Amino acid sequence: MEQDNTLVEKLKLLDEGLRKELNQYKDIKEIIEGNDYVQILTEITPIVKFAKGVYDFSQEIKFSWFLKGFREEEKPLESQIQKLRKYISNRHRAEFIANTINGVLSANSSESCLIIGTILNSTLKQDSDISHEKLVCINALTSLFNHDINNLEKISDYVFKSRGSDAKSIIHEDVWSCCDNDEAGASSLYLTLDKCVSFQIVSREYETRTDSSIDVEFESVDVDTALDDYYVITSAGSLLFDYIKRIKSYYL
Repeated sequence: MEQDNTLVEKLKLLDEGLRKELNQYKDIKEIIEGNDYVQILTEITPIVKFAKGVYDFSQEIKFSWFLKGFREEEKPLESQIQKLRKYISNRHRAEFIANTINGVLSANSSESCLIIGTILNSTLKQDSDISHEKLVCINALTSLFNHDINNLEKISDYVFKSRGSDAKSIIHEDVWSCCDNDEAGASSLYLTLDKCVSFQIVSREYETRTDSSIDVEFESVDVDTALDDYYVITSAGSLLFDYIKRIKSYYL
């Protein structure tokens, strides 16, 4: 029993310490309670209501980063609020907004939430149904870590500088070169790229390479066949790389 009480006390101290640490950066609770966007969004997604009551640390942080990308100024403009109300008057669009907010609150990365907010803001400006590429981006972003975002920035920056902004392929040499042949860095990049294959950000392609040699003395031909693989950036991937570059230069 005494051991249980000690554990409870340690958890309380941890809780107090985390809250004190977070409060020095931002009063996120006030943002969630008082923000006009949240008041609108609670009408269409019960998870935001839940977040308002629980104030889970990770959800608070992720939602604040989402709002940072979603709004253009510290306080949302009335015109933006009206656009949001108009946008969610359509049932399918309201479902998309609700799913997006749910994705933000369950995302693995604060930077991903920032990008999702930016994507949603651009969609709102256009007052159009979200494109397939943006849907793919949002779906991928909810599963990416901050490490993945940094890796994608690193590899895309290297590839585009090496072969031009219209480059579409990522070869193994790119992976190793952009991390200076560091094994841990390359391993991390491969983890990110393989994850992105699953989310249609890049595809993995294969190419058969055939080498032949002629032995004149024995009048024979030796043929060696090898299968080379590489990554190809999809249209959704190109869009995601653009958003990553934008948020890294503007927000981070």
